Amino acid sequence: MSKESVAIYGTSKPEHWQPVDSWDLQAKIDRDNETPAISEAFDGTGKIESYVVNFMRGAPSVAFIVGRTPDQQRFMAVNEDGTLEKITGLMDADLVGSNVSVRSDNGKNYFELA
Repeated sequence: MSKESVAIYGTSKPEHWQPVDSWDLQAKIDRDNETPAISEAFDGTGKIESYVVNFMRGAPSVAFIVGRTPDQQRFMAVNEDGTLEKITGLMDADLVGSNVSVRSDNGKNYFELA
């Protein structure tokens, strides 16, 4: 997760579109924001920063979260096998900022909604 991109698609071109020079803004962002350390094996309570629920054949199959530890490190976690019914909570409301319980097992982080 070292690259980002954004795309906005539409069926018609905006009337007054023009490119924007954002080098000064990017320099300020780079200067003011440190990249948090990554916690590869985290056990404890964290907060959701972002999440995605993947679907297979029209049904939720797996959920991934990116979160923060209490000391502001970043972690990634996946739901445990057999917890798909709990994933629906991720789709029913915006859970960014919500607490999750995380445990590390064999090099993989697993989460449960707290």
